[in-house]
Amino acid sequence: MPTLRFLEGARLKGRRFKQGETAVLSNDDVNFLVGKGLGLIEGTLDPVHVSEQEEHSVDVAKVLDENWTHKELLEDIEEAGIEVDKSLNKGKLIAAIIESDQADKLLEMLEEE
Repeated sequence: MPTLRFLEGARLKGRRFKQGETAVLSNDDVNFLVGKGLGLIEGTLDPVHVSEQEEHSVDVAKVLDENWTHKELLEDIEEAGIEVDKSLNKGKLIAAIIESDQADKLLEMLEEE
């Protein structure tokens, strides 16, 4: 499992970490924290075998996250007629859109711009 050095204070799964502190965490936790700019990897990530469908979901999630704010997602899912719980935070909203098999409707909007 990889080691992460925290660039700023953070809280993860009920644990608090101080700036500069290191911790051995799961690949998923390290990827999440690095993605949020909260830490740097000091070890190597364990290889993960991902199915083609899971890889596609990760790519779609990344595209949705990078191209829409939470507010824009809420507006566009309504316009596209995507039925998901609108009270979810951005990450969970993106997951719900992907799980509903309707992410293509949003991706088509992106292509039209």
